[in-house]
Amino acid sequence: MQTKRTKNSRIIKRNTGVLSLKTIGMALFIILSIYNNASWGASFIYVSVPAACFLLYALIHSIRIKPSATLIFVLWFYYFCATLLSQYVEFERDIFSFLAFCVTFVIVASFDFNRKEIAFLFFVYIFVSATVVINIDFNWIIGHYSQDWLKRSSFYIFGKFRDGNYVMAFVTPATIIAIISLFYVKFRIKIILLIYVALAAVAFIAASSRAAILALLLSLIAFIILNTKLEFVYKIILVLFISALILFGYWLIKNNYNDYALERFFHDDDGSGRLKTWKYAMDFFRENWLFGGGYNSGSAITMVERGYATHSVFIDIICDAGVIGAGIFIVVIVLNCLKCKMSNIGFIYPVAIAFFVPLFFINGFNTTTLFFPLMMLAILSNYCCETSFVRIFRRGRRIIRIYPYGR
Repeated sequence: MQTKRTKNSRIIKRNTGVLSLKTIGMALFIILSIYNNASWGASFIYVSVPAACFLLYALIHSIRIKPSATLIFVLWFYYFCATLLSQYVEFERDIFSFLAFCVTFVIVASFDFNRKEIAFLFFVYIFVSATVVINIDFNWIIGHYSQDWLKRSSFYIFGKFRDGNYVMAFVTPATIIAIISLFYVKFRIKIILLIYVALAAVAFIAASSRAAILALLLSLIAFIILNTKLEFVYKIILVLFISALILFGYWLIKNNYNDYALERFFHDDDGSGRLKTWKYAMDFFRENWLFGGGYNSGSAITMVERGYATHSVFIDIICDAGVIGAGIFIVVIVLNCLKCKMSNIGFIYPVAIAFFVPLFFINGFNTTTLFFPLMMLAILSNYCCETSFVRIFRRGRRIIRIYPYGR
């Protein structure tokens, strides 16, 4: 009995903390992941300040490193050796920025963020995402397109457009978190979130990112399926929302895009050429399926054959590190990003889908494009291993009535 009280006291103490240096660092990481002048994913130099915050906090508080997180060092060492021995690519210093990202991930995955801190990070994430979608919507409405022939808009910052697929890979998980939040927050916050979701819905169409739309729909479907005890009326509302989103998107697309854009939106062609590019990448993988060809070898091959990078983080991984490296990567994700109480899979898995599905269609292995999702999911996984995710949004009996796992 004494042991149980001690454990509960420790959890309660952890959940009553205030903002800390690690939380401020993560908030900065979120902001700098999207507010930078990189056309695609942000390299480590852009997030070196928040990384320093994490390191300083870990040293001050003597944080105990999470053993499962250190497996990512095994992945890095494998990349190091595969690149050193590669006959396809030369050894580059980027391998050390990859190491810096790995160190940052291990530190963040070893932190325990409390309820208030995670709620604050959600606020920052959704707020920053809101500024991005307003920017996209505004540019689209005034006819300021990132690609005129497609009538496609994106996030315009520092005098240039960020690539729409990378921008929407950032926006999609924030949108899913906002939608899930609608079921648990107070009414006045619901109104604000609904406004954000409406603006985000327009941004999904304006940016014309098929990967982001696919990720959004799959995440919503996963949320409906996995939350078996969510009241039926709320599932009906979600189904209606998905249907309305599809119809609204179809209407916007039919009335605002030319024939070439419509062809590109619904079919793969030489405008993006992903299927053809992936074919060359997979041919390379079949020749080096076990050990891989070394860091960035997959994109190096497709650049020669097609003039494009692989357009896929995960194809990069299997080409660069083979089955062995991909296996290590999967273990890192499962142990650090997807592990949680069974009652929390209805939250973690839909959010993970929103983070990971867009990565099938864009590059950015050694950037925040990959490491921001890994770090954010590691934070949520650590919290959801002990506590119901519902408590992040609101505490009280109403939550228990809507979602029994809140107890």
